[in-house]
Amino acid sequence: MTLIEDILNLSKMEAGTFFISKEDFSLPEVLEEIQDIFSMQCEQKRIKFILNLSKNVRKLVMYSDKGRLKQILMNLVSNSMKFTFAGSITIECKLVRQDRREFAQFCVIDTGVGIKKKDQGKLFKLFGMISKTKSMNKNGTGIGLTVSKKYVEALGGDISLESAPGVGTSITFKIPINEEANKEHLLKSDRSIC
Repeated sequence: MTLIEDILNLSKMEAGTFFISKEDFSLPEVLEEIQDIFSMQCEQKRIKFILNLSKNVRKLVMYSDKGRLKQILMNLVSNSMKFTFAGSITIECKLVRQDRREFAQFCVIDTGVGIKKKDQGKLFKLFGMISKTKSMNKNGTGIGLTVSKKYVEALGGDISLESAPGVGTSITFKIPINEEANKEHLLKSDRSIC
C-alpha cells in the first residue's frame, strides 16, 4: 500500500464504506515478511532488528485481514526506523486472553529518540506530527499512526503507546485471532508468555 491508498482508505472509513477482508494465514510468516523487508534497512543504519515470538505464536494460523495487519506493522516499524539511530527495533508477539477471547498482541519497541509527553496525544490524530529536533528525520506526513489506529480498531482491537525522550518508544496493539478458526491454537490457560 502507498500513502495515497492509506489516505483513500481513511476517507472510506470516514464515509463508512471501508471493508475488512478476512482470510486464514500464518502469523509467523507475516512477521518474517516484515523482518525481511526491514532487516537490510536496519543493517544500513547499524541498528538491530529483533523478532521475538512466544511459543504459542510460532505455528499460529489467524483469521483476520492479512493485508491490514501487514500495513499496521509496516507503518509502526517504518516510524521507528525514522527516529532510531542506534540500538534496536524489536517486534514482540504473544497470545493474550481477555474477556474469554484470544488476541494476538504485538509490541513494536525501539531505542529511538522517544516522544515528549506533550506530543504523545497528537500521534494518533490525523497529520499529528511531533516537535522536531535537529537530529530527527524531517520526512513524514503524520498519517501512518492515524491509519494504523483505524485499522486496528476495524479489526476489533486496540492500540496504545509508551515513550520517554532519550529512551525510546513502545507501541502495543492487539487484535482477535478468531477463536472459531483457531480452536487447535487456543491458549491452555489465562497465562500469557512472551
